[in-house]
Amino acid sequence: LSYFCNPLNFVILKAIKAHAIRALTSLLPRFVARRQLPPIELPWGSDTLHFSDVADFEFALGARTGVLPARLHELMQRSGAELEAELQGIGNLDQRIGGIIDAKDGLGQLCGPAIAHLGVSVFSKDYEWRGMFARLLELPPDCDHFLRAALIQYRHYLSARLSTVQLVTDMKASAAGGNAAPPWAGLLREVMTGKSVVLLLGGLAIGAALGPDGVKPVAPWFFDLFKGALCLFMLELGLVTARQLGALRASGAFLVAFGIFMPLLSGVIGAALGVLLGLSEGGATMLAVLAASASYIAAPAAVRVAVPQANPGLSLPIVLGVTFPFNLLAGFPLYHAFVMVLKG
Repeated sequence: LSYFCNPLNFVILKAIKAHAIRALTSLLPRFVARRQLPPIELPWGSDTLHFSDVADFEFALGARTGVLPARLHELMQRSGAELEAELQGIGNLDQRIGGIIDAKDGLGQLCGPAIAHLGVSVFSKDYEWRGMFARLLELPPDCDHFLRAALIQYRHYLSARLSTVQLVTDMKASAAGGNAAPPWAGLLREVMTGKSVVLLLGGLAIGAALGPDGVKPVAPWFFDLFKGALCLFMLELGLVTARQLGALRASGAFLVAFGIFMPLLSGVIGAALGVLLGLSEGGATMLAVLAASASYIAAPAAVRVAVPQANPGLSLPIVLGVTFPFNLLAGFPLYHAFVMVLKG
């Protein structure tokens, strides 16, 4: 009983339970027969697309969550007061949409009436979001799950737009104040204060402060449980990647070739640099592996801030669907072989 009364043990068990539930929730629909849902037709530019599965619909909307270059140019022309008003408006709308989604998930309420009360005029005309929501409101209640998926994806669009407006606001404030700091200062702040970076640096600082003896009492929770938590994390990433693999087919062979060629180039550069620095065979190989690896945690968030118009739905499929398996199956042995050739 004392084991479960320990607050630290309780928090860790609760986190493991949450990860397990999320993984099982994602897996069960693949093995349990579901009621056939009616397909929908939506205008998509000059075409009309048919969606019978909400996962395909979510994937298609993933290409609409970036910020258009034309919108970025427009934001640069706005005054500081207009940008502040834009930030406040985006935040308020995001909260209201979040409340609609929570009511759908927690209370089973339909999204349609809430969106109709909110009004489609609050949605952006970019990527034809406004017209799409107007069409979704015309669908029967059985298709309300498509509305929920659209709201979730629109919140991703709002997040990208919020980051863009904030970055433009910081750049204008810096220029107006005569600050010599470069425009990248805002980007650097966003990257260094991200959740993954803060947790990583915080963990390193705590470990350094405790030392080996201080870590021993909690080692079972942070070392032994790490592999299990990592398996659940990779399982969830794999499920997300599997749902977005269609992006590779839709974007052509170029992205697949890039996901293979770029790691090879980076790995060769890393191996050559390791040999020039005088590292051992293993050290040079490890540097090549690190250079050839693709990030799927911190880097996508940083790129999303730096290039808001980029499509975030392509990062995971390329990294986990192409680069990661290529490095495991062929890349790492090739980098080691190249190091051995350079060392003679």
